Formats: sequence, C-alpha cells, structure tokens
Amino acid sequence: MRRLLLPLALMAGIPSATAGDLPALKPGDDLLDQPQHLRMLVTSNQLLIERTADGALQYTCFCGPQVALSEIPVHVRNALIAIEDRRFRIHNGIDP
Repeated sequence: MRRLLLPLALMAGIPSATAGDLPALKPGDDLLDQPQHLRMLVTSNQLLIERTADGALQYTCFCGPQVALSEIPVHVRNALIAIEDRRFRIHNGIDP
C-alpha cells in the first residue's frame, strides 16, 4: 500500500500544480474555430506538411531520386505487391 502512495500523490499533484499555467477561458470562447498549428516532419527533419495562417494545408513534395523498375530487385517488387494487393496479377490493376 505504501508503494502506491507516492505514485498516486505524483499523479494527482503534477496536473494540479501545472493547471495554474493554463490560459483562462472566457465564456463564449470557441476553441474549435481557433486555427491549429500543424507541422509534420519526416525523419530527416524536412518539412512535409504545414498548415498556413488561413488554415490551408501546404504540402512539400518529398520525393527521392527516380529509380528504373529494372533497378528494383524482384523480391522487393513481389513484397510490395503482396502487401498492397495479393490479387494484383489476376486482375491487372483494377480489382472490381
């Protein structure tokens, strides 16, 4: 029982201690109409998507170098087809 006392005290104390730092909300504040800032980065820290000031999403083309199909190993092509559409070779690209 004593082992649970400290974690429970921390779980209750930390949110209440930081609640004073939150901005006060006034009646009538519509939080859903606030523009939300969004930045999505890829692993190399390059910008992929960003929401502009008017709320529109701006996409950055993140394309690697083009590779000829003959340069992609057969087992990689087969793995991609197996993941995406196992019936690909049966329906030639259009699956009814």
